[in-house]
Amino acid sequence: MRIGGNIIWSQPIQETTTTTTQTAGGKGGGGKVSQTSTTYSYSITLAIGICEGPVDGILRIWADAEQLDLSQYTYRIYLGDESQTPDSLISSIEGANSTPAFRGLAYVIFENFPMANFGNRIPNFTFEVQKKYLAPDYNGEILENMITGMVMIPGAGEFVYDTTIEYQVPGTPGNYPAVNQLVSLAATVKGIVGSGVKVTYAADWSEYHHTTGGWYNLDPLWASPNIDVIGIDAYFPLTNGPQDGYAVAPVIAGWTSEEGYDWYYSDSARTIQVALSPPYAWKNIAWFWNNMHTNPDSTTTGWTPQMKPIWFTEFGFPSVDGATNQPNVFYDPTSSLSAFPYFSQGRVDFLAQRVGLVATQAQWAGSSMVQQMFVWTWDARPFPYWPDLTAIWNDGGNWQTGHWVEGKLGTSSLAAIITDICERAGLQSTDIDVSQINDLVEGYVVSAQQTYRDTISALQAAFFFDAVESDSILKFTPRGGDVAVSIPEDNLVPPTTGKNAGSETFAITRAQEIELPKRVNVVYMTQLSNYQTATQYSERQVTSSLEIVTIDLPIVCDDQVAKTIADVSLFSEWWGRTSYQFNLPIQYAGLDPADVITVTVNDVTHRMRITSTNMSSASVIQVQAIAEDPSTYDFYTTPADSSSLLLQNQGIPVTDLQLLDIPGFPGDDPTQGALRMAATGLSGGWNGAALYRSDDGGADYSRIIDLTSAAAIGTASTVLATGPTTIFDMLNSVTIILLNDATLQSVTQLAVLNGVNAALLGDELIQFTTATLISPGQYTLSGLLRGRLGTEWVVSTHATGELFVLLDGTVANQVMPNNMIGLLREYKPVTYGSTLTATAEQDFTYTGVALMPYSPVDITGTRDGSGNLTISWIRRTRINGSWQDYVDVPLNETTEAYEIDIMNGSTVVRTLTGLTSPTASYSAADQTTDFGSPQSSIMLNVYQLSSVIGRGYPGNAVV
Repeated sequence: MRIGGNIIWSQPIQETTTTTTQTAGGKGGGGKVSQTSTTYSYSITLAIGICEGPVDGILRIWADAEQLDLSQYTYRIYLGDESQTPDSLISSIEGANSTPAFRGLAYVIFENFPMANFGNRIPNFTFEVQKKYLAPDYNGEILENMITGMVMIPGAGEFVYDTTIEYQVPGTPGNYPAVNQLVSLAATVKGIVGSGVKVTYAADWSEYHHTTGGWYNLDPLWASPNIDVIGIDAYFPLTNGPQDGYAVAPVIAGWTSEEGYDWYYSDSARTIQVALSPPYAWKNIAWFWNNMHTNPDSTTTGWTPQMKPIWFTEFGFPSVDGATNQPNVFYDPTSSLSAFPYFSQGRVDFLAQRVGLVATQAQWAGSSMVQQMFVWTWDARPFPYWPDLTAIWNDGGNWQTGHWVEGKLGTSSLAAIITDICERAGLQSTDIDVSQINDLVEGYVVSAQQTYRDTISALQAAFFFDAVESDSILKFTPRGGDVAVSIPEDNLVPPTTGKNAGSETFAITRAQEIELPKRVNVVYMTQLSNYQTATQYSERQVTSSLEIVTIDLPIVCDDQVAKTIADVSLFSEWWGRTSYQFNLPIQYAGLDPADVITVTVNDVTHRMRITSTNMSSASVIQVQAIAEDPSTYDFYTTPADSSSLLLQNQGIPVTDLQLLDIPGFPGDDPTQGALRMAATGLSGGWNGAALYRSDDGGADYSRIIDLTSAAAIGTASTVLATGPTTIFDMLNSVTIILLNDATLQSVTQLAVLNGVNAALLGDELIQFTTATLISPGQYTLSGLLRGRLGTEWVVSTHATGELFVLLDGTVANQVMPNNMIGLLREYKPVTYGSTLTATAEQDFTYTGVALMPYSPVDITGTRDGSGNLTISWIRRTRINGSWQDYVDVPLNETTEAYEIDIMNGSTVVRTLTGLTSPTASYSAADQTTDFGSPQSSIMLNVYQLSSVIGRGYPGNAVV
């Protein structure tokens, strides 16, 4: 996971001065000229706390958005165990008795970290932290600890060191020239490397034993004194059916049973099974090792029982479902040999691979016969750049389904994470049961204080499991389980007591469609984009619902995993809209919430998952349940080419985002500012975007809102001329060109007066009655109401190319706190399916326009006989200013306050302050001071004041 840190200790910023002198001249009689320059650089020595320890490692460090080359810095990493000692540098500065060891806290020390690349400020540090939570795989052992050998590639393979093309020479029964050559080659190699180096031949699992005719053709090689061990590339089939769970025991049993041990298929269609006797059973390694070998001509080979140990020079499994059915095959669309195992659906399945590895290690652990085993395979190329950078390595797309184990081994177990959370809550390991939880978790973070229940709930949203107390044990069970019991209608108990007395014996309730989500968005983190957040969604195409559900997951996963989560979540909501309520007799007391049952009523069988049970006083079990379909949890999204993410998500439309700092709308809270947001795609296929904001210069982004409706956004292709602001402007018009051929519509004047067809044009808010279609996406707007919501001051400022946004229900609104006013922030509109990394940032400073008082109106002045001027005006209001009888419009400000600037041309000669009512006096004496004599006309600006913003828009007048 990538997480931020906090400074826990630092020294003052260190300034370093560097002075250099350059000397020039001195030839041809001229004197030398020296120029001295001084530069300053700044560095910081500090300690940064990261997270609770101990952790397994800090893999990468970023400063702001830049990944650091740690070889260029002096640093120390403390993993946070309970035995770590105080840092020597801090001790030397603070004193040994004053320096904590920060036990239980993972932290990093940087010495003299240069700050030039970060604007001479301390950057925001983030860290890739590795902490493995591994659950036992079999008999208390963890696979990662069971593995003792690994094949590293590139560097291993068939004929990889040969400089010429080799051809296989066919043999005849009892005569195999290729084997003779291998015997000779073994002698040559042994003579070169000596007795201290073991020599073997890695035979394919199908050839090490005997030929089709029963000849032990390789025995001359195995018996050779120059061969030290029998090498087998052990890709034996261990199972023979579709992936059905992840139990290890059946796969272990496959080493000593089934195909290749008890029988073989005699036809290519794999339908006819023929029995095998031990001498011909090619998976019966024990018989081969423990017995003499007799060829069909009755001759005995040179092999003697237990003559040499066996090494599995390779063994492994593809990471797909059904991996243990046919471990030798691989998927590669560029190869003619590409295939998925028998019965496989071609689904990426790291757990199926893991089970095969566990079963093999468990079967042969401690065996004197199989002495060494080497897992195929670990790639020497740097993970995760390989396989992610498919533009550099074109085989990266095969990693997900291939035999590679880096990036798959070491992945945390969901069961182990749940166990850790429960133990933190005070439960003992004997109090919980996670034996049915098999999922792997690529990354997970708890970054804020929360309850243990909420922590587990976040995992439930991603992995679809239930937690239920049963027999004093907290059991965790995956959804989509088998039916626990089938209940006939005759066993239902009619309600006779309590509030449900007399109601239906079997009550079915179906939620309304409008209550269900149209779309489910899943927000997650991807390792490929340096743990930036991304969004996948699932949407129901035909529905009257408008509900949008967003699930924020604190996990790292691939795009296709997130898409599957979205699909399952949406389908579960719709399938589970049907709920049931009924009573059962005491014989069903063993049923628990999360159990799947069927109930047959009126010859219709209902499959459901119990959500609650309650034992009534009448020894009747009250049951509530929701409809359950096991196929709900069987969605699968085919992996996409990860290179698309590194190519800025080609094919995913870029989002055009407009952040609108505009006056408040009727119905807004007048005490709160608002930022409105409109978005659409710059090309077709746009399905929405998640909007993120960074408050720290782009180091970290937080999702603030989802924009799921395309707004009508465009530009003006003509200039809207000045027009009236108190009546309909029937003379002027403006032509608009909209993105993506968006549409506008004409409405009546009454509809406009009721608020319809409001739009932002430049800085002016307008409304229009008539939208005349010129061409697709191009309209001429007329029948205008101008200067709406206090924007009459900009009616004469229009230009071609200015922004147009239709202010309808597609425009989102977010309340803005006052402390955001005047602050520059970075925003990223991440199109669904894209990532933060692939999205350009937009700088925006919110100014709180919605809180600015409108300009006062009807400004008048009266003079007495001495030339003293009395100024009066009428204030306006920002919100809820409709004209009603007998009441004034609301103030919408904390207090009523005004200021007046007295103008001499463009110069302010006096400001009248402290005004608390819409009137002010400007004496003849003050006029004489400002102008030299009392004035017959005075130009002035009147402002209403806001306690948050200050001055509002000016009302201009000459009185």
